[in-house]
Amino acid sequence: MQIVELPLLAGLGMMAGAVIYTSFVEIPVRQKLDAERQLQNWQLVFPVASGFLKPFGIGLFPLLVIVGFVSGNWLWGVSALLLIAIQPFTAMFISKTNDILIGEKPKDASAAIPPLIRKWDRLHHVRTALISSSLFCALTAHFQTL
Repeated sequence: MQIVELPLLAGLGMMAGAVIYTSFVEIPVRQKLDAERQLQNWQLVFPVASGFLKPFGIGLFPLLVIVGFVSGNWLWGVSALLLIAIQPFTAMFISKTNDILIGEKPKDASAAIPPLIRKWDRLHHVRTALISSSLFCALTAHFQTL
């Protein structure tokens, strides 16, 4: 089982690392910039991060479920639920903000942009908590079987 668990943990760890970096490095630095540069930074980072996190989350979810069923450890299932919860959370609370920020031109950035980016930042912290909690549950499940 460890042959599946270790890559799963590595994938979750990379996702957690990416969102933690965004929450505690990128976001504080971005908030120090003017509206135009905040938007430029967000628009530069967003497609790369989205292109990495979405497929990883969707790909890891079924593996977490399978490991949970095979191992009989319910913490793998909790990890899977926390991870997949990011999808509806993003769709319900973040997508509208993403669409607005994607559609804006940095040179036309107004005073309305920084509050939108701060809103996105706060919502991103929820995703950071979900992914980090998913990793914690998976690590706990893994170490229970050693």
